[in-house]
Amino acid sequence: GGEGALHELRLLRGEGGGGSAGSELLPEGATLEVYAAVFSPDGSRIVTASEDITARVWDVDTGEHVSQLIGHSGEVLSAVFSPDARHVVTASEDTTARLWLTESGECVFSLPHGGEIFLATFSVDGGLVLTACGDGTAALWETTSGKPAPGSPLLGHDKPVLRAEFSPDGALAVTASEDRTGKIWRVQGGQVVHTLEGHIEQLKYAAFNPAGSVVVTTSDDTTARLWDVGTGTCSRILALHSDIVYVALFSPDGRSVVTSSEDGTARIWSVEDGICRWTLGWHEDAVGWAEFSPDGQMVVTAGWDNMARLWCAHTGECLEEFEGHAMPVVYAAFNP
Repeated sequence: GGEGALHELRLLRGEGGGGSAGSELLPEGATLEVYAAVFSPDGSRIVTASEDITARVWDVDTGEHVSQLIGHSGEVLSAVFSPDARHVVTASEDTTARLWLTESGECVFSLPHGGEIFLATFSVDGGLVLTACGDGTAALWETTSGKPAPGSPLLGHDKPVLRAEFSPDGALAVTASEDRTGKIWRVQGGQVVHTLEGHIEQLKYAAFNPAGSVVVTTSDDTTARLWDVGTGTCSRILALHSDIVYVALFSPDGRSVVTSSEDGTARIWSVEDGICRWTLGWHEDAVGWAEFSPDGQMVVTAGWDNMARLWCAHTGECLEEFEGHAMPVVYAAFNP
């Protein structure tokens, strides 16, 4: 149990302090699940997405609540800032994504879908929003009008789309679906460029490398795979985990990938040869999230054993343990 369960949100501080969790960002006694906590691009704000059908914006320095984004009628599953941090987009079980003004909390547009929305994210220029939906579609929306972009929705999957992401240059998008495939799409016009076939169970995650030339996917089949964006072919299978692989993300230089798994470990892999360099374990329960620091020197892992851990990306050594959560930690991130 405990999937998606984080009853306290804490701001983890890596420097000093004996490894205890930092500032509380939820009121005393709050017991509702927080599904995501994401920094603004300049690191001054955090937005949280919660089971309580709201998102909230927080000031990082003070821990004070800046605005509350009220309007959804179902659990809010994701929330992220626009590149200029003036807006937040949220995704909800209520079948809508919503675009909000960050500081005032005013809802600018509601973006209707045919099923629950697992994720919404901005393009690099902030002009488009991409959503991943339980009805088997992804959709592109113009942020200036709140209307579907030409070519939207992106049709081709026949089961829920759990993840969608823009390429770094904004020209392509990748989706990951329960139908066991990923797809790479041309954003302008919404055509499928490649279907990524090879996983034997549903996909969990998909992400581009910083150059936009490689995609990594994860799956319930215990593997992650690397795909050439130009050809759509699988170049490497990362196969040492013994259970579901939840997330895979590239290092800032694109030379490494970190994966997190139900098996209680995270692993750092070489993109060039697909070899596992380090195993980061053991958490005593699933590792639901792992990511590199902005300088690529460290990795943070979030564990369902109520712990977050900080690791050296070059030696695999555990540098610090963050204790103090009373429930599983489902997400951890570095301040940009």
